[in-house]
Amino acid sequence: MLSKFIYLEWKAFTRSASFQVNLVLKILLGFIGLYSAVTLLLFGFFIVDLIKEMDLEIFDTLNRYVLYYLFLDLAVRFMFQKLPVTSIRPLLALPISKRKIALYTMGKSFNSFYVWGHLFLLVPLTVRLVYEGYNPSAVILWTVSIFCFIAINNLLNISLQNKNWVLIAILAFIGITASIHYFTNWDYLAYTGAFFTLFYSIHWLFALAVLAGLGLGYAVFHIYLKNLYLDAGMAITVKKKKEWKWIQQLNAKDPFLQNDIRLLIRNKRSRSTLFLSLFFLAYGLMFYKDIDISNMANSSSTLLFSLFVTGGFIFTFGQYVPSWDSAYYPLFMTQNVKYKAYLESKWRILVIGGLCTSVLSLFYLLMSTQLLYPILAAIAYNLGVNTQLALLTGAYIRTPIDLSQNKNIFGDKKAFNIQTMLISLPMFLLPILIFLITSTISSTKHGFIAVGITGIIGFALKNMFFDRITKLYKKHKYVTLQSYKKTK
Repeated sequence: MLSKFIYLEWKAFTRSASFQVNLVLKILLGFIGLYSAVTLLLFGFFIVDLIKEMDLEIFDTLNRYVLYYLFLDLAVRFMFQKLPVTSIRPLLALPISKRKIALYTMGKSFNSFYVWGHLFLLVPLTVRLVYEGYNPSAVILWTVSIFCFIAINNLLNISLQNKNWVLIAILAFIGITASIHYFTNWDYLAYTGAFFTLFYSIHWLFALAVLAGLGLGYAVFHIYLKNLYLDAGMAITVKKKKEWKWIQQLNAKDPFLQNDIRLLIRNKRSRSTLFLSLFFLAYGLMFYKDIDISNMANSSSTLLFSLFVTGGFIFTFGQYVPSWDSAYYPLFMTQNVKYKAYLESKWRILVIGGLCTSVLSLFYLLMSTQLLYPILAAIAYNLGVNTQLALLTGAYIRTPIDLSQNKNIFGDKKAFNIQTMLISLPMFLLPILIFLITSTISSTKHGFIAVGITGIIGFALKNMFFDRITKLYKKHKYVTLQSYKKTK
């Protein structure tokens, strides 16, 4: 039966309307996975040497930070890991047990680098701990316990899907506890370290971690089983929405714009882009510390982070045009509406969102006035060029989006994932290339100015670029329509 499921998955992949794009992305993801595996392998092997150089006890130091490792893993899963999706409509008509379908779908989530990729870190670390003289059997059981906690994270990501408050709570916990540890003398890590040390000192305790994973897996399995019917998630609670007058006034000027504003306000899926924009905006808190823009390497990285900080909304919302309208896109194609007018309306909402994040990003000037040039250059480039590149990449990301709030586990997909980031790489590589060439020829300041001027040129040539983008959307019109009819 497993081979049949794999065969069906392969057919769905090869027969997809966007097969060529998906194949290229799979290859790129394979290279990124290989690089990540090698990095984790080296880190797991040499982290012991780093701890020894700091004259700290190896195993105690590792256990003190295991909790942070697990919480960060859970946060990364919530943001990037795609939940397992299975098209159940054709399967329910076949003589296949529902339990097998549910078990297979849940098992797909474990066939992910987010799960077994941790072994590239844990296995060499286990070997080094045994080499340093720790009890081999106890170290192996401790490793099994940690891997069970990672599997529990994977199950929590499934069972708590689409609950943004969980991610906010995780990040808040990490921020608050890290601040307490940094600004006070309370070393709470000693308690968390002692807890994870128990899995080494008490050999049978690993069984509790295994039982906890199996118990949560049993609960998640029944969640899948409970939702394994066609009508699951279709019931939508209808609530009367209060209409704002300023949105109604936009009807005469730009009906598409007011629809996009309603989209952002009313739907949970689209509102997540606003949250992600704030997440991008917070990048500066991590990367703008102790900068030295006079250094070439630091200058290019500062420009890269400035693009992230000022353009979060542009990247997360713009790349899914017209997928945001996939539910009624076929109907929209039958209307007497100019395609260019539709795309220009999307461009305006990107500019409005980009201006909002850009104004908020000016807060970082309080940290250092050196950030003035990279932030202004990033603002100009994002608004002038990346708004148009986002619409361009959106033509190739034909992923239908379900905006309903009562979503089925089997039909849900993440609005933001690694593949989207890969397609958006030119949006970051091009300004970095312009900066490096100009700064090498002249100076760092002129490099930032060149990036800003490129953004201004993008504004000036907007109509020409929009004509080409419109032709591209029209060329792929029927492929896009066919993609939105597919469930995968």
